[in-house]
Amino acid sequence: MIRALGFRQALRACAALIGLCLGGSSVLAQIGVLTQHYDNSRTGQNTQETILTPANVNPTVFGKLFTQTLDGQMPAQPLYVPNVFIPALNSTHDVVYAVTMHDSVYAFDADNNQGSNASPLWQVSFIDPANGITSVPQSDLGCSVGYTEFGIQGTPVIDTTLNAMFLVAVTKENGSYVHRLHALDLGSGAELFGGPVVMSASVEINGETYTFIDKYQQQRPGLLLQGGTIYVGFGSPGCNIETENGWVMAYAENTLQQVGAFDASPNVKASAVWLSGGGIAGDGQGNIYFSTGDGLFDGPGGTHFGDSVLELSQGDSVLNLVSSFTPYNQKYFQEHDLDVSSGLVQLLPEQPDGSNFVLAIDKNGTAYLLNQNNLGGYDVAGDFQIPQELDVPVLGQVHAGLTYWNNNIYIAAYDTPVMAYSFANDQISLQPTSQTGAIKGHPQGGIVSANGTQNGIFWFVICVEGNNLYAYNANNLATEYYDSSMVASRDKLGEMVHFGMPVVANGKVYVNGTTELAVFGLLPTLVPVAGNNQSGAVGTTVPVALEVDFQDSYNGNPIAMAGVPVTFTASGKGSLSNPHAVTNSSGIASTNYTLPKIAGTYTITASSSGYPSATFTETATAGTPASMSITSGNKQSAPVSSPLPLAPTVTVKDGDGNGVGGISVAFSDGGLGGSFAPASATTNSSGVASTSYTTGTQPGTVYITASTAGGLSDIFTETVLAGAPSSIAVYSGNDQKVKPGKTTGSQLRVIVEDQYGNPVPKASVTYSDGGAGGSFSSNPVLTGVKGEAGAFYTPPQQEGTITVTATSSDLPPAVFTVNVN
Repeated sequence: MIRALGFRQALRACAALIGLCLGGSSVLAQIGVLTQHYDNSRTGQNTQETILTPANVNPTVFGKLFTQTLDGQMPAQPLYVPNVFIPALNSTHDVVYAVTMHDSVYAFDADNNQGSNASPLWQVSFIDPANGITSVPQSDLGCSVGYTEFGIQGTPVIDTTLNAMFLVAVTKENGSYVHRLHALDLGSGAELFGGPVVMSASVEINGETYTFIDKYQQQRPGLLLQGGTIYVGFGSPGCNIETENGWVMAYAENTLQQVGAFDASPNVKASAVWLSGGGIAGDGQGNIYFSTGDGLFDGPGGTHFGDSVLELSQGDSVLNLVSSFTPYNQKYFQEHDLDVSSGLVQLLPEQPDGSNFVLAIDKNGTAYLLNQNNLGGYDVAGDFQIPQELDVPVLGQVHAGLTYWNNNIYIAAYDTPVMAYSFANDQISLQPTSQTGAIKGHPQGGIVSANGTQNGIFWFVICVEGNNLYAYNANNLATEYYDSSMVASRDKLGEMVHFGMPVVANGKVYVNGTTELAVFGLLPTLVPVAGNNQSGAVGTTVPVALEVDFQDSYNGNPIAMAGVPVTFTASGKGSLSNPHAVTNSSGIASTNYTLPKIAGTYTITASSSGYPSATFTETATAGTPASMSITSGNKQSAPVSSPLPLAPTVTVKDGDGNGVGGISVAFSDGGLGGSFAPASATTNSSGVASTSYTTGTQPGTVYITASTAGGLSDIFTETVLAGAPSSIAVYSGNDQKVKPGKTTGSQLRVIVEDQYGNPVPKASVTYSDGGAGGSFSSNPVLTGVKGEAGAFYTPPQQEGTITVTATSSDLPPAVFTVNVN
């Protein structure tokens, strides 16, 4: 049963380095895992898991957190209760409970094994070897399925309203075998309600009395709590034993007084109620459901129910048979060890049409869909009386094997891929909707963690081959998210116990084993605790050492994990004083960092094998300015009153060649009339400063000086050219006299100037006598460096006055007069 048992403050920290927030609201409801396979229907679904999702169940951020040592094997499923007050410690803890075949009960802190939590919060033992009270040796029974002793096998059940856990322990006491029902206080392990009580039973059938025999009766199924009554099933631990047979007993939880007993096979061996450790199911209406193993079936109206599914009802201190189902080929089952009780019995959720079904499966993989109101009885001709029978293509035995979530039925068997079948319209699909890859080993079924119908993850463990924990996409089993062999050095499980079953509760996975309880979850994350986001001059050591510690991914608190190797690596060529550090007693690893000689931003990564890493960001800034150099814009030319094509640009560097930012650079042309925008510029992060320069009104060479207050300077050499021609005028050679056909004694010279009166060189000048018939020594001509140009003129043979014009561009012409006589 999963109950919302209160609230606590939401997870306070996000694993920022991996972008992973562990809580979506300010508070989170916690659940308790109070019974085998989560609920009395034995569905195996936890639909209130908000922390573990497909996004974070992967080997990078998910793995084994810690283990707790046990004094014996633990075939029972762990149970979990949050916010339990422990009087002896005067503190409240989330608690995971473990029971062992060595007849011990443990209460561990469910979240960590740090400090005082390294020891159990409390532990009780039901043996006293000095007085002849021990667990039952395996040799006494001759059957073990890997067990070395027998003590507490069945998963206990918890009632938080009574603050009590109920369990059954068997002991050997000076040669006698005794089963006791215990009710233990959740906070202390103290016995409650006058317990424990010795368990015994007898039934009278047709005037004959049949008595429960302790020695061969193993309490393997998970206990059921329903309507104030504890139901306890008995049988073998997984193989047929002499004189063992199936019993179910009922006890009032608040008095521990027996209120009913049922013998599935009076005076005839076998017909065990064992369910491979699965729990007896209950419908909340006083009816309970379970199956039996190989044994005698004496037909309708008989009293022996080998290989059958049974429905009992408790009332008036009696357990009454309500209905049953027995496969038509039960005799074959009995003769070939194919017992029905190898598999789980599961109550499926009520269907849209109001139908209610019981699902059972046998060792050979035949699934039986039964009407919950009438299981169907027995038909020698075939199982046609039940809603559906499905032969699942298993390659090995089924033990427990069934899980239900979101209209999916999951079936696990030895050495067989786990298969998912859909359940709709009162029928199981005939073919799997998805399945895992090949499985080598012994899965016992599994569980699903989900947030409602979202983020479903199917979990299971394998023993014998590999001893691994697996997580698959519950919507598509072809997708594996995680298994503990992916990072075996960190996550390897110890030896698994036969019929192991994990549970997921509030972001952690608890796995029962042979010598330990293993806890998996979101891994501690390395985080910077000092020295991040520093800056310093190139080649210097940052002032604060770089320190990391491990942070709990659930609450953000530091974890003092001492002696853990941490490797620091730096991008670039900086140096680390302690690149291979080890965490100290406070869980901190540190190193000093010397910045490279090249300015920039650098990342330092702190990593530890098997854990998410931490990163530091450090900035190396340039040192003292040591040089200035022209970057661009030197040796340009531009007309007067015009900007240079390229901005004069300089770079200021330190002694290591890094550009130095923030340095003021002044620009000057020595008063030659040009202008700067700006006259003073500040170097950028690369050490670059630039300005725009507009020339003055005088042509010639201009020297632009860039300088800093620290005495650095450099000089640009620029050329200012005259502007475009603005005027043309007679310079000399006007009003000359010349004989017809003779050349003038002097050139007709003009001067071309720009708008500021500067001579314009290389201006083209064209002469014309207006068609008078004369000629020029050169035409057109170019002005020289002084802006002058000239040509000799030879007039025609006729006498007279000739007007000669000199033009340049579209300017008004210069006019000469030549007298020919």
